[in-house]
Amino acid sequence: MVFGNIGKMGEMMKQAREMQKRLASIVIEKEEKGVKVKVSGDMEVLGIEIDPALLSSDANKLADALKKAVNAGVKEAKTAAARQLGGMGGGFGL
Repeated sequence: MVFGNIGKMGEMMKQAREMQKRLASIVIEKEEKGVKVKVSGDMEVLGIEIDPALLSSDANKLADALKKAVNAGVKEAKTAAARQLGGMGGGFGL
């Protein structure tokens, strides 16, 4: 009985590693007010592009655009991750 549970735990760990790889391969791109961000499904910011016109404006405007773009990217990445994880529920008895 105990060994059966260990085998099941090993399978769950394998599924979790596979899911981690899938999440890392998802790339979300969001643009807000001249700032474009790329965020992976595992919530890593992969890149930021800034419209050169923003660089000549005040720092507060740039900071606001950057914050909005990053937050939008992370929000969409969380949604994508939740969809991916939703497919795993059966394997974990959820």
